[in-house]
Amino acid sequence: MVQKPINLEIGHFRLMNILAEYGTLSRVADVLGLSQPAVSYRLKEIERRVGMAVVERRNNRYRVNLIGERLLESAKVINSELERLQTEVESLRKGITHTIRLSTHAYNCTRWLAPFLKEFRDQNEHLGVELVASATGNPTRTLESGLTDIVIVAGQFSERSARSHPLFDDELVGVIAPDHPFANRDYLLGEDFRGIDYVTYSMEHETGFEGDRLFRPGNLYPGSVIKAGDCDSVLAMVEAGFGISVLSRWAVRDHEERGRLVTKRLTEEGLFVTWNALSRRRERDQGTRDFSNALAGWCQREM
Repeated sequence: MVQKPINLEIGHFRLMNILAEYGTLSRVADVLGLSQPAVSYRLKEIERRVGMAVVERRNNRYRVNLIGERLLESAKVINSELERLQTEVESLRKGITHTIRLSTHAYNCTRWLAPFLKEFRDQNEHLGVELVASATGNPTRTLESGLTDIVIVAGQFSERSARSHPLFDDELVGVIAPDHPFANRDYLLGEDFRGIDYVTYSMEHETGFEGDRLFRPGNLYPGSVIKAGDCDSVLAMVEAGFGISVLSRWAVRDHEERGRLVTKRLTEEGLFVTWNALSRRRERDQGTRDFSNALAGWCQREM
C-alpha cells in the first residue's frame, strides 16, 4: 500500500515553530506579518495535509499535541538548516569560503573570545566564525553530530573521538555581593555553602567544577539553588542579593573592578580549572585546525 505523502511546505514548519513558542494565532500573525484568518487557514491546511489535528486549544491558547510535537521536532531542524544555509550563502557573497562553528559547554565565553575572534578574522578573511548555541550534555556528542566544529570546555575529556587543545588555567572563585556577611573572609570552604542560597547557570554537576570538588566530597550542598540560565544573569542575581555563586575569575573581573561584586578564593589553596578547545580527532578541515591552533596560541599569550 502506497502511503499518501504529507507534503508540508517550509512556511508550514515555520508556523508550527512560532505557534509552539507564542501559543496564540494573533501573536503568530504579528510575527509572520499575516492576518489572523490567514494564519488560521494555514493551520487548517497543515492538519488537512497531515490528516489529523496537530494542536489542542485551551483557554484561547494553542498547544501542540503528540503529532504536533513530532512535526515541531522536524520544524526545528528544518528552520535551523535554513538559517545555516542563509548564513553560508551570505558568507560566500562576502568572499568567505568556509565557516567554523564554535560553541561553549559552560559560561558565556564571548567576553574574552571577542578580541581573539576580531584578530582571527582580520588575519583570515576567507574564514568565517559562527557562534552557535551552548553545547549541553556531552560536548563530544555535539562535535560528532556535526552541529559544531569546536567546543570550548573546562576540565579534561578522555574521549578518543575528540582532540583537546589546552587554552589557559583559571581559578574558580566564590562570588558575593559587597555587603554579604562573607565579604570579609579571606577564603570560603565547602561548609560555608551548606544551607545557603546558591545561584548557578546550570543544575548539572560538571567534572572539575565546584559541585564535583567543593560540595560533593563532604556532602556540603547549598540549601536552595536558583538557576539563572547564563553567566550574566548569575552575576545580576548575586549583585541583587539572591545568594552567592561560584564562577571562573575571568567571568567576574569586570563586575569586581567596578566594585559591584566581591570574589573569594575557594579553600586556602584555591580551586583551578583548565579550559580547552575540543575538536574532532579526525578533523580534516584545515581551517578548523588553524583556528584551534591560533586560539591556543592567543590564550597562552593574552590570558
